Amino acid sequence: MRKGFIFDLNKCVGCEACVVACQIENHETQRASWRSITTFNSFQHPGLSLFYFSLACNHCDDPLCMNGCPANAFSIDPLYHTVDYDEDLCIGCRYCTWTCPYDAPKYVTARGTIEKCTLCKERIIGGKKPNCANLCPTGALDFGDIENRVAIDIPGFIDKGIWPSIRVVPLRKKEGPTSATRQLTENESALFQETQFRGERKTSLRSEWPLILFTLLAALLFADAAAKLFEVQVLPPLAFMALAIAGLVVSTAHLGRPGSAWRALLNIRSSWLSREIVAYTIFIGLSGYSLLLPTSGLLAIPCILLGLATLVSIDMVYATVERRYVPIEKSGSVALTGILFFAVLAHILLLSIPILIGSGAIYIRGALKTKRRSLLSLFASGVRIAVGFVLPLLLLCVHANLWLVAMFVLIGESINRVEFYLDLDVATPRRQIEKELLKELAVPVRGQS
Repeated sequence: MRKGFIFDLNKCVGCEACVVACQIENHETQRASWRSITTFNSFQHPGLSLFYFSLACNHCDDPLCMNGCPANAFSIDPLYHTVDYDEDLCIGCRYCTWTCPYDAPKYVTARGTIEKCTLCKERIIGGKKPNCANLCPTGALDFGDIENRVAIDIPGFIDKGIWPSIRVVPLRKKEGPTSATRQLTENESALFQETQFRGERKTSLRSEWPLILFTLLAALLFADAAAKLFEVQVLPPLAFMALAIAGLVVSTAHLGRPGSAWRALLNIRSSWLSREIVAYTIFIGLSGYSLLLPTSGLLAIPCILLGLATLVSIDMVYATVERRYVPIEKSGSVALTGILFFAVLAHILLLSIPILIGSGAIYIRGALKTKRRSLLSLFASGVRIAVGFVLPLLLLCVHANLWLVAMFVLIGESINRVEFYLDLDVATPRRQIEKELLKELAVPVRGQS
């Protein structure tokens, strides 16, 4: 039987002694708080239970942070079953902060790397408990033997089959909302919408603009390489290579440690992010060789396949984060964007028109399911639909100028990429708890479908 955290929801009073204990024990290396307290029903609605949840790294058996890390900065200690992290190997891509459903890795901007709970391994080796469990005044947080691979089903704690090293003692008394208190008043609902998720988003235009630009460039470069099979010359060879290299450089602007970007190639075995970078690197290498040397025409097909592999890998990076098994079920698929660019540039109406109609249907369906959107987002969606779908379809039907159609499609897809990153649903315990609470009270969640 392995050891892990034991947390009793009935005993935690939210005093944050565990948070302070963690900071005391790790003050020499800790710059961001590794443990945090999340409150269920912080709004204190009388019809729902109020309880606290103390969380740090749960040192899972099959950690998503390790599997997703392209640089192999994480490893599992086979003796103590801890998920260890080596800062020297980290490139600061922050993908682990997206994939971990328990918000365990903490990104430190000043260092360009992350930090996480070490389970106080030195104390465990010495036969002691982690300091957070050692100093909990109510006994809510403990450390000891836990059952192997037991599913946990409580609000805010997503069971993704990765077997975290924690046993949670559920509430002994669960009082759900009564019919008299199930619906919030109009004022309460408005207050909920103003306070929920404040400061919790992990993506923003300021931080993700390199990824927006890189994904659009990758789609455009794939389309250009594929269009050449139909003898459509879009980009001169030198312009193609300049944009390809620029895309590679821009993608490193997202990293906390751009100088270690080469390490993103190391975990092709399990990381979609690593697969994306490997595929893109080989794609531009073969494309450059094929474009600059006339005798290398046979490389055209492998280049196109590698370009498509790059786009699919990009889609899978975000599908994994949002727990989607099919990338194209949500608007914003880079693979569809790349194929659409290719169909428009090669003037293949039998392909471009169905993609425009299908992509438009997916986009409109997602927009209609989203509640309480701002006027700015409604305006952006209107422009996206008009410029990115309606106008290109009309222009294609009347056989208008190819470049005019391509320009409108590019504008529409650019708006879609921006919206995609703004709406990216990165799970955190607090977000999951609040969504569960709003669901219980039948309150629509702004920005969520």
